[in-house]
Amino acid sequence: MIKLNSKNSILILAALAVLLLGATNFWLSKRNPLETKEPDVVKLETQSSSDETSDIEKDLEETDLSHLDAELNDIEAELSASD
Repeated sequence: MIKLNSKNSILILAALAVLLLGATNFWLSKRNPLETKEPDVVKLETQSSSDETSDIEKDLEETDLSHLDAELNDIEAELSASD
């Protein structure tokens, strides 16, 4: 029979915590990845796979890239501040 003392109890609790964290991480990684992506990225990934000209034109017309460089000003400001 295993005799439990404070050292064994701490090791058992640490092992259980590691298993719990691993299981939680595994469960979260199996969630639908589309839920965590921005709507624009999801829309780009769900475009038609057809190679017909009309379908390609439709996909291009529906694609909004107007705010693609929205963060560039912030990045440039950070780079200027670090100089």
